[in-house]
Amino acid sequence: MISRLIFLLTLTAATLFSQSANIDRQIEELLSKMTLEEKASYIGGTKGFYLRAIPRLGLPEVKMSDGPLGIRGSGKSTAFPATIALSATWNRALAYKVGQAIGLEARAKQIGILLAPAVNIYRAPMCGRNFEYFGEDPFLTAEMAVQYIKGVQSNKVAATVKHFAANNQEYDRHWVGSNVDERTLREIYFPAFKAAVQKGGALAVMAAYNPLNGIHCSEKAWLLNEVLKKEWGVEGLVMSDWGAVHSERAIEAGLDLEMPEARFMTAEKIIALIKKGELDEKILDDKVRRILRVCLTMDLFNANRSKPTIDWDEHHDLAVQVAREGMVLLKNDDDLLPLKPEKIRSLVVLGPTAYPTPTSGGGSAFIKPYRTISFYEAIKNTAGSQTQVDFINTERYLSMDRLVEQGRFFVDSDLSEPGLKAIFFNNMELRYPPIYRRVDQKIAFDFGTLSPAFGVRSSGYSIRWRAYIKPEKTGKYVFATESDDGVRVYLDGTLIIDNWTDHAVQKDVKEVRLVAGKVYDLRLEYYNNKGQGLIRFGYGLIDETPLAQKMARVKEYDAAIVCVGFNSELEGEGHDRPFSLPQKQVDLIQQVARRNSNTIVLLTAGGGVDFLPWIKKVKAVLHAFYPGQAGGEPAADILFGKVNPSGKLPFTIEKRLQDGAAFNYYYPAAVDTPVYSADFSGNPQNIDYGEGIFLGYRHFDKYNLEPLFPFGFGLSYTRFDFDDLELSGKVIRPDGRLTVRCKITNKGKMAGAEVVQLYLKKEVDVVTVEKALKGFQKVELQPGESNIIEFEILPEHLQVFDHLKKQWEVKAGKYQVLVGSSSRDIRLKGKFLVKP
Repeated sequence: MISRLIFLLTLTAATLFSQSANIDRQIEELLSKMTLEEKASYIGGTKGFYLRAIPRLGLPEVKMSDGPLGIRGSGKSTAFPATIALSATWNRALAYKVGQAIGLEARAKQIGILLAPAVNIYRAPMCGRNFEYFGEDPFLTAEMAVQYIKGVQSNKVAATVKHFAANNQEYDRHWVGSNVDERTLREIYFPAFKAAVQKGGALAVMAAYNPLNGIHCSEKAWLLNEVLKKEWGVEGLVMSDWGAVHSERAIEAGLDLEMPEARFMTAEKIIALIKKGELDEKILDDKVRRILRVCLTMDLFNANRSKPTIDWDEHHDLAVQVAREGMVLLKNDDDLLPLKPEKIRSLVVLGPTAYPTPTSGGGSAFIKPYRTISFYEAIKNTAGSQTQVDFINTERYLSMDRLVEQGRFFVDSDLSEPGLKAIFFNNMELRYPPIYRRVDQKIAFDFGTLSPAFGVRSSGYSIRWRAYIKPEKTGKYVFATESDDGVRVYLDGTLIIDNWTDHAVQKDVKEVRLVAGKVYDLRLEYYNNKGQGLIRFGYGLIDETPLAQKMARVKEYDAAIVCVGFNSELEGEGHDRPFSLPQKQVDLIQQVARRNSNTIVLLTAGGGVDFLPWIKKVKAVLHAFYPGQAGGEPAADILFGKVNPSGKLPFTIEKRLQDGAAFNYYYPAAVDTPVYSADFSGNPQNIDYGEGIFLGYRHFDKYNLEPLFPFGFGLSYTRFDFDDLELSGKVIRPDGRLTVRCKITNKGKMAGAEVVQLYLKKEVDVVTVEKALKGFQKVELQPGESNIIEFEILPEHLQVFDHLKKQWEVKAGKYQVLVGSSSRDIRLKGKFLVKP
């Protein structure tokens, strides 16, 4: 048996070596055939999301797509839950499955390079892209990201780990620099990237927007050449984020591909530098080799590359499973949950995220779901006939989704035919002649980077819609657009919305008083310059009913579910968000809780929020993060006990913003505004990461602070006991290994899953953290069932970075093994000694 295993391992190694050697030969053959002009052009992207084609050599364009929650752009894509929700599952197998599914959908859309995963560390709750990340801990982030990458690349789609490095805020992200000492980089911000390329095999790395210690990441040779390529042995390509290059310094700093097109690494500049002897052509060759290596390894040049069929129901079920396992039950006083039909005969659901429910934060990670269900609809469906479920609309405006769906339009003023006349132009000025005409029933289009209609080009186009509307009631109406790029709306010839500029996705609204029965002439004009094309429009009657009048009904119900949080407008790429919920939502929670003693809060957000104004007033809180197209179904399943919650926080939630590690090193430290400005003391161009390695739970441990909810925390409907800790030895060498075992038992009456977490505490002669996560396993148990959990402690788990010696070291001394249910709920302790 052993000899057969050795034979198989040897055969596998030989096969991999042979494949690698074959790829090397192909790279050198292609490189030798390329002209200088072709090589110099190849290191700049084209058409927004493509590698350039070289038709003479039979090299096609290679398409890229944003992730990490699904395939962005036109056509059907599964909208998976936010990455932070995936991390909250603490389930490596699920991370692999999600990567695998996204990779399969990418391949079906002929996408060769996925711009995901994002492994930046959750440093403060305000960062607009926290929902895309895996949380505050480098070990958890690394473990989950590695599996995601392996899943993606199993379908011959290259994964791109991003954004390297210390990209932990969205405000003015191109220019606000991160000043971070080397030990902190090595121990906190680098480990997930290192694991992604060395253990996950990620074939591409994206350099971040921000400067790091004074130099933009795309232009920092120490970061890209020294650490990434030489030290970590990365052979794949390093690309810029879109528009992240600011000087020709990037050419020799280790950047291989400038996206979305070459501005500083242009063919003209490269050729001129080589001919003047100021740039060694070998540097250019190395860049081209790396791009070719990615494409050949993933077989991206193969014209006969198979196009898989997607089982959309299977992928939707996977999204639901991730959301079920990721939602975290934070509070459950008096065991109100799961809701019991014999006690809860009537429910009211209300709040801005109840109907519809946000599926994601905003920006490049946003995926338009092809199916979803709101919290309200799912709760109503799950409750069954025994429980009455009602919805109270607490907002003046309906959501964008509902405005789009309910709008009624007519082709002519006689109202005989429903729809809007659409005219398409191959220019951005609505200049005749038109290219295409049709009638649309609504304006709700995500064109992505594709043509919006037959014969119309994929960028640089414009569209005019014309229709008539007839309101049924007199009153104030809201007209709303969501667009990327320019839009303007006319009502009876009067311009009511004017945003005729290039921009990322933006929402515009205008309130107008309409008279019942009158016919109004409506005209909407839109253009797309380049990149993603999106336009949505709707209108509806504004609800002027006073909130107090609506609240009077709340006390009539056995329980109230308040749905609050952020959405793709309030939290997303390009801006930071406040720690506090919008004040209207805080007021809503407090008003409902005063009237109904069984108030439950359902929260959608990419991280922590300010719970203190209302947490003690409510019975239960479920953090749903952003559930993707799974929508409200997983939350309803948890609320009614069809699913036992098992999610655990991948970040610490502080009681007060000032309790957080980065409070004194984030801007503005004491200001809580929806989009942060540069109006704060100190240098607006730099942020000093003064907390160093003491981030998240490490900070709370160091200063003996009590978090509101600790890292790794999450309630269950059952109870787990931890017993019988065993260590395989009491003394190990610095290069030794140690096995840790313990028993976990489900002591409750309901099947459930627990995440067994292992932390290491170093009692050594060096300044270091109180404890650090170095192992975790998720285990499902039936009532009364036990399981033995085993961990292996490796030398890399014991290392600290010596910033003076510039090397990793395992320090001799005493160590503690801490095993528990969260970072603050340690159930078992053991000790061992490291001796040289």
